[in-house]
Amino acid sequence: MHRLVVGAAGTLNAHRSHSEDFGRKGCQGRMVAGRSGRGRPIGQQAWPPAGSQRDWLAYCDKIHQANGLPSLRTIATSMGLSSATRVNDMLRGLALPADGAQARALLEALGALSAEADRGVRLYETARAEREQATRRRSEREADRPDWWLRSGYLEQVADIAPLKLLDREAELAELADWCVSGDEPYVWWQAEPRAGKSALMAWFVLHPPPEVWVISFFVTARYAGQADSTAFTDGLLDQLSAITGAQVPPSSSGPERDRLRRRLLGEAAARAVKTGRRLVLLVDGLDEDCGSGPGSGMPSIAASLPKRPPDGLRLIVAGRPDPPLPADVHTAADHPLHGCGVRWLNVSPHAQRVTELAKQELDEILAVDQDRHDGLGYQVLGLVTACGGGLDRRDLQQLIGRPAFEIDRLMCGVFGRTVAGRADPGTTKRAFLFTHETLRQEAHDRLGRDTLDGFAARLHTWADGYRRSAWPDDTPTYLLRGYPRMLADAHDHDRLIALATDPARHDRMLDASGGDAAALAEITMAFTLTRSQPRPDLSAALRLAWYRDQLTERNTNIPTELPAVWAMLGQAIRGEALARSITNPDRQGQAFAALAGPLAVAGEYDRAEQIARSIIDPQVEARALAGLVERLAVAGEYDRAEQIARSITDPLEQGHALVGLVGPLAVAGEYDRAELIAGSITRPDQQGQALVALVERLAVAGEYDRAERIARSITRPDRQGQALVVLVERLAVAGDADRAEQTAESITDPQVQRQAWAALVEQLTVAGEHARAEQIVRSIDYRPAPRSQAWAAVSQRLAAADDLDRAEQTARSITDPQAQGQAWVALAERWAAAGEYDRAEQIARSISDPQVQAQALVGLAKQLAVSGEHDRAAAVAAAAEQIARSITNPRAWEWALVALAEQLAATGEHDRAERIARSVTHPYRQGQALTALVASLSAAGEHDRAEQVARSITDPQVQGQALTALAAPLVVAGEHDHAEQIALSFAYREGPPGEAWTSLVTSLAVAGEHDRAERIARTITDPPVQAQALVALVEQLAVSGEHDRAEQIARSITFPDPQGQALTALVTELAAAGEHDRAERTARSITRPDRQGQALAALAQQLAVAGRRDRAAAVATAAEQITRSIAHPHWQAEALTDLAKQLAAAGEHDRAERIARSITRPDWQGPALAALAGVLAAGGEHDRAERIARSIAGPDWQGRALADLAGVAGTDRARSLVAEALAIGRWTIPLSAVAGIDATALATFADECT
Repeated sequence: MHRLVVGAAGTLNAHRSHSEDFGRKGCQGRMVAGRSGRGRPIGQQAWPPAGSQRDWLAYCDKIHQANGLPSLRTIATSMGLSSATRVNDMLRGLALPADGAQARALLEALGALSAEADRGVRLYETARAEREQATRRRSEREADRPDWWLRSGYLEQVADIAPLKLLDREAELAELADWCVSGDEPYVWWQAEPRAGKSALMAWFVLHPPPEVWVISFFVTARYAGQADSTAFTDGLLDQLSAITGAQVPPSSSGPERDRLRRRLLGEAAARAVKTGRRLVLLVDGLDEDCGSGPGSGMPSIAASLPKRPPDGLRLIVAGRPDPPLPADVHTAADHPLHGCGVRWLNVSPHAQRVTELAKQELDEILAVDQDRHDGLGYQVLGLVTACGGGLDRRDLQQLIGRPAFEIDRLMCGVFGRTVAGRADPGTTKRAFLFTHETLRQEAHDRLGRDTLDGFAARLHTWADGYRRSAWPDDTPTYLLRGYPRMLADAHDHDRLIALATDPARHDRMLDASGGDAAALAEITMAFTLTRSQPRPDLSAALRLAWYRDQLTERNTNIPTELPAVWAMLGQAIRGEALARSITNPDRQGQAFAALAGPLAVAGEYDRAEQIARSIIDPQVEARALAGLVERLAVAGEYDRAEQIARSITDPLEQGHALVGLVGPLAVAGEYDRAELIAGSITRPDQQGQALVALVERLAVAGEYDRAERIARSITRPDRQGQALVVLVERLAVAGDADRAEQTAESITDPQVQRQAWAALVEQLTVAGEHARAEQIVRSIDYRPAPRSQAWAAVSQRLAAADDLDRAEQTARSITDPQAQGQAWVALAERWAAAGEYDRAEQIARSISDPQVQAQALVGLAKQLAVSGEHDRAAAVAAAAEQIARSITNPRAWEWALVALAEQLAATGEHDRAERIARSVTHPYRQGQALTALVASLSAAGEHDRAEQVARSITDPQVQGQALTALAAPLVVAGEHDHAEQIALSFAYREGPPGEAWTSLVTSLAVAGEHDRAERIARTITDPPVQAQALVALVEQLAVSGEHDRAEQIARSITFPDPQGQALTALVTELAAAGEHDRAERTARSITRPDRQGQALAALAQQLAVAGRRDRAAAVATAAEQITRSIAHPHWQAEALTDLAKQLAAAGEHDRAERIARSITRPDWQGPALAALAGVLAAGGEHDRAERIARSIAGPDWQGRALADLAGVAGTDRARSLVAEALAIGRWTIPLSAVAGIDATALATFADECT
């Protein structure tokens, strides 16, 4: 360093060191410090780490410092430049002088003497040559870069990580390139100590790959909140994979859906690379910095997210420190490739060490010098970046510190930038600030200390609270939506994180910012992780989190089922598929997938359409999607393939749907005989009738009215026959044969179907201009407004279809029924759109008051726009439809949730609170269900008068019957037999079967020992199925009482096979328990229904095991399994196997029960079987195995049920943890009874909050 001494006369004396002698200009020189002004040191952040350009810049900087740091303005004036900006760029390394003359002028302006200027010019010429060569190389590389680089935003982040120039790593780069191109192993793991330069090497390799290789990457960054877990890994890869494949990533997809999408696109990208003669390489750096896979997080680790069996054309490079060890979800997976892949040790780079040392020196200087340095700005930024976990941008720092932007920019452009630097933020166009290395963050954290960081954290909390009080406005910083929750989780700030995760205004802002609920759901998951990590989890908080999570999930239930197909029509099939998967209702999801298959089939992508359908996990939804695909294939003329797929569907119901969808297109194509043959092969009468209706329609269109009428009248189902005749009426009217049409309509006996026929006739009469005759028929249809409105709606739709749009609109406005009017508006909007009147169509669609119908109308408009090539507007309209659908609330689901809550409050004795919540439910049936639970609880507590009063206040007659039935058993127990019988008899003349009342009364009397009276009452029941159920209840109690002969006699008097089997199964259980094993087995084998026989044999096996007869128990259990597996119908077999697994579990046949349960392919049946097994194991003290089985259940709701059941046999603290886990997994209503048993106060508090 040169120390400048200013003499009394103002002479500058530079004390030189070593042999270097830089020119000095005294009072006679052009630059005198006294009058030129002292400038500031030049920022070196943009300087290259080494090379000729750095030598040139360092030389200029030494001359500048040796001559008193003349200001940039002074230097510019001396050079004859009008602006100091050019000088600043040259000294910071952002630009070189234009030529040698300008380089010399700069040197002389800095204070260089003649010889010094000559040397400097030589350095400049060398630096310029180096830059020109680098520019040529960069141009050559950019010419070889794949075009997908331009579409990927993640590469900008990689560019921030990579050095400007990588020094002395040629051998490592060559080794990486050779391994990518010619190696055989799918994985390699590069390991290094901290600060070895590993990330710099990897980032450089990503940006400078071999020509034969495409590299996608993710850099795990613990010092950057939200960039160090598997969610960020998936997001980062989806950005790059979508750039390669051209797929559109839907913003609204959930975490599991995005994981599935990542895996699929990874395979597609690898295939695309191979197709172009390249190899795809996935590089993951910083595997040791994964922060999101801790115990209870519910998130997989990044390592576990890597493919176990990479697809062809894919290789993987992972990099990180040797410690910590692999995360638990990989450590326990013995088949993961990371366990056996090759390890390459990376030596420390001295250049990387030097950069880190300089950054540490700067950190030391910031912390050592008083806090007034730069008026404390550096210290403030350092503290905030340390406390926040990384991710604040410049505007955030301005708001938090209160300093202007240019001061923050100046700080970051100086040497401070070696410690804290900006990086491209994946969620915004702004740059987020973070430490340049993880060790710097750790050191700053340790040096500042907890108390100091708490002060900075408090400032962040106050800042966040301001936005929360403003309901998270549009300008809410990205950090507060993404990084702040991670900061709270890391600080274990439970209360603040819960408040964020249960803030609906915040959820809405996150939806607007991201287009989906994935971020909000991830935040709730994070809050659940923190709640579950507590020694005694807060169940009130867990309930709130689960409730808000389910509210978010509910947003997807109203997605129009045609919307995914619209996105596919717009070339965004991936988005359409993900949107279809986000629909939670299985029926609607199947419809969405079926519709999605349409555009794919139209495009000839039959294999892709079938692949999507067969990738669905739920067998029922898969079958529905395949059925929809069959229809689309048939429409496309692929009849043989359509029939082949239809016949491959094992579910009889869905196979019938598929064949129905095939019959229609065959009939359209004139293949009437084949269509009739296939229709006749459908076994279910309802579906066969549906198929024949389609055939009748096409025959009538073709003018074959006699054959059409013959087939119509051959349909056995009255409703389907009526539909066929309605179709015939319509076609006859279209053909102008109104008299025969009217005659056919009059022959229909079902009034409702006949009204439909009249409506069809009215439509055609309207089209034909016979308005007076049409109006006469409409007025004669019915006195009630709804059928008449439906008729007018049909007229309006028919007018629209005939392009008489003005009259159709006039008719639609006259309809009084909102639903019928809405459907008329939908049809009208579609016709306006088909006519090219898009503005008018959108105006009509947006005028519809019902949001669900409005969304449907907008989807229809979007389809027309897409067909017409108006893709941008179609996408905007489709997005609007999706947004409207997500905004629809579901009062039905909410009221059912309140019913469940009221039931649990009643069970805990909170009768007044339960009644208040029950009465808040507006739908009569659902309110009645809630009050019925209250009646049962009141009667069990002996409050019979209040119970009966509540029951009789229920307005729904059927539910009132259920409520009064709940009184029967307590009244019998109290000895009030006559009163109980009087209540049951009061239903004898009501609408609907009083079966439950009779069964409850008979059961109660039998339990009380009043067997004769119970049988007398049962025998007086005139409804055979109800009598059978009452007798079953009596048999069960007689068997328990030891009256086996009488029980068998009554059981065999039941004529229906299923209830008889149920009664005999109960008898078998009690015979076996009494030691009468032979009679029990004879009785069991006499049962005719295989499912009931299997249950009876399983019950016998259970009692044999209890008696110590293990061999015979095993033989009987084997027989039970064999008879159950003989059931042909897949649904019934699955149900029977479920019951069998439950009974075998109770019999102690745990291994067999688990094997049978896991053999059930349907999740909705496998779940209850495994849950029952887990409960039996837990009751027997095998808690670890029970929990393992419970957590292996695929369906979240059944897994939640199993965990809630396990809580019932666990200790209090363990029970709390299990219930919190159940709430984190399944619907919030599932573990309510467990919550009530553990913490009734938490349940009551939650009830008051949510209502």
